[in-house]
Amino acid sequence: MNCRRQWISDAFHVLAQPITALRVAAEFGLRERSERKALKECVQLLDRLTRDLAIFREIAGLDEEAPLQPCEGHNLLQTCVDEMAPIAQARTAALQFTAQPVLMQCNPALFERAVFILLDELLAASRGGAKISLSLEYCEEGALLAVRPGMRPGQRRELFCHLMQFAGGSSLRAEAACTYVMFPSVPYRQFPIPAGAHEQVLTSH
Repeated sequence: MNCRRQWISDAFHVLAQPITALRVAAEFGLRERSERKALKECVQLLDRLTRDLAIFREIAGLDEEAPLQPCEGHNLLQTCVDEMAPIAQARTAALQFTAQPVLMQCNPALFERAVFILLDELLAASRGGAKISLSLEYCEEGALLAVRPGMRPGQRRELFCHLMQFAGGSSLRAEAACTYVMFPSVPYRQFPIPAGAHEQVLTSH
């Protein structure tokens, strides 16, 4: 079974759960005359179903042959962090960002979308004073993106993983403690890298 067929099978399995629960809640309400409670549960299940369908639709619409190009990874990641900075400040969370100048092969639009999904999920789950660390650096295998903490299991994590894969990422590990993604590096002219280049901490304090 290829990856797309396996994904479709998994998607139908996930969607079957809230649909079944929705039917049970409706039948319970009809039998027990607790329509108000049953309707509330139905609305919650429909909200969950709507969110899952939106995610599946986005994954299904991804182009497996998305064009890759050399990108200044540190500038790309900086843009993502800057866009999420107001949300982090509103949640009294800190985004700690460290990146070396890195030229990597990726699809910038899918990369930015994936990082947005990641940070949006982490900030939504954060508490006051929480710290989210992002780093991008060269290693032997290429350009390594590391984010701490990682995402909780769920459909948004699945979407993030698919986006990163189609963006050119590999060796992807999405765990509770940390998320790692490797991108192919692209050789370019050597230039001195100042100590502490592109280091930033964004916080409300």
